[in-house]
Amino acid sequence: MNGLFTTLSKSQLSSDLPPANCEVRFIADSMLGTLARKLRILGLDTEYYPDAGIGEIMYRCRAESRILLTKNRKLADTSHISAWLVRGDGYWEEFLSITGLLPKSGAGYSLFSRCSVCNGCLTDVSGGSVKEKVPPHVLRTRSRIMKCSGCARVYWKGTHWNRMNREAARMIERLVK
Repeated sequence: MNGLFTTLSKSQLSSDLPPANCEVRFIADSMLGTLARKLRILGLDTEYYPDAGIGEIMYRCRAESRILLTKNRKLADTSHISAWLVRGDGYWEEFLSITGLLPKSGAGYSLFSRCSVCNGCLTDVSGGSVKEKVPPHVLRTRSRIMKCSGCARVYWKGTHWNRMNREAARMIERLVK
């Protein structure tokens, strides 16, 4: 590795990354869209720009103090940013390859606090303020409705929530082992 470039290795984690109680911020490259969505479900600040060029991604990493998650060895080894080479096929193997970057305590996560689509923060809203975006039965049966501060998508605990919650629990269980 050239001394001008930063690629994180497990031996560097303690000195190069913020302490576990600080928020780690990521940018996932265009090959890691599913992983980005899964990290957002855990409440991790994970940007994803599938159409952005390498220059823009590098600029955002530096300007926003983010770690680049990439499957591109050349990009990980030659960029002027903090980067982590993600290994594996499919999001679970990719996730396992980055566990060294993630908080080891379940307290480090705020499940379902970020939009899985745009990474915006989710905030609680009244049903009346989003009634045009939510089916009437949701307004009658759900006490908690959230809206994304970025893209204005509306979320509630629907039929898919149990599956997503099990998946998030599996990911956290793997981290706290």
